Amino acid sequence: MSKEFHIFVGGSSDRDEVLMSRLEREVLQAESGVRLTLAVGGEPGLTEVNGNAVHRPGLLSQAEFGELLSTASVAFIPIRNGIRAAGHMVMVGALECGIPVLISPAQGVREYILGPAIDALTVEGDILPQLRTLAADPRNGSAQVKTFWQDVYSLEAYTRRVAHVLADF
Repeated sequence: MSKEFHIFVGGSSDRDEVLMSRLEREVLQAESGVRLTLAVGGEPGLTEVNGNAVHRPGLLSQAEFGELLSTASVAFIPIRNGIRAAGHMVMVGALECGIPVLISPAQGVREYILGPAIDALTVEGDILPQLRTLAADPRNGSAQVKTFWQDVYSLEAYTRRVAHVLADF
């Protein structure tokens, strides 16, 4: 098992470029062993500094996107502040893979923040330490996060909630 800490940022809807740039700088300045995957479209590229890497894979198929996501230690969803909800598909995909998620506290996504597997970024603080803390939380082991996904976001969970509502009619 790799000791590399892998952060995945994916999707393109309403992503906060400033937060992504901040995280990229933090990763490249880290001591070592951090990989940041920015699967947000655009030109492919790789930047490596002091044993750290920022990988921009460019355009990906759904299968490629999912494969990259599944290798992460933690997912980060940097959403621009606003009322539009975005990032939920990446979040649910990460949870299904057993990966905890840090999300910026934009007004449109506040209802997504259900701990401990999904936490809100403290925007004023450094991002990398928050990602490390979230990933290291013993409540966020892969099995626990997958169970959370199963209980809250899976098709079975959704079907149970709909059936419960319909039973009241």
